[in-house]
Amino acid sequence: MEISHHLHPYTLPLPTFTAHHPDCTTFIVGAYIFTPPPSPSPSTTPSSSPTNPHPQIQTLLLLRSPTDSYPLHWETPGGSSDPTDTTLLASLAREVYEETGLTVTKVVELVAVDAWSRMKAGREVRAMKWSFLVEVGDALDGEGERRIKLAPEEHC
Repeated sequence: MEISHHLHPYTLPLPTFTAHHPDCTTFIVGAYIFTPPPSPSPSTTPSSSPTNPHPQIQTLLLLRSPTDSYPLHWETPGGSSDPTDTTLLASLAREVYEETGLTVTKVVELVAVDAWSRMKAGREVRAMKWSFLVEVGDALDGEGERRIKLAPEEHC
């Protein structure tokens, strides 16, 4: 997976990264996936044509399962870091793959950092979420349709 140079702080080992955020109890990642990927310079993409040189950019949103928390809410792919994840960006790649079947090929940019707290089972949970713009490989089939494999227990 390619990582933009300025994002290397997010490649620290996860225990080191979490130690830098001692007030946080839950580490969450999110991915913004666009097709075609946004580009600052004009280019020809597989979905462009002479009659449509600037194809419409779309983003991937997932509908949460009616039986999961926050039922039937729209969200980008993502989720919590696991203790077995080596880095925060490894968490990102794992979550994207688990939720969509897509492989992150490049982490382009940090888009947002959000923090919140709430009570859960009588204790305070302090969460932070890092959301990144990513590119994915093998996302298009021969007819240009997205090949997304949803995890039905999480999304519908």
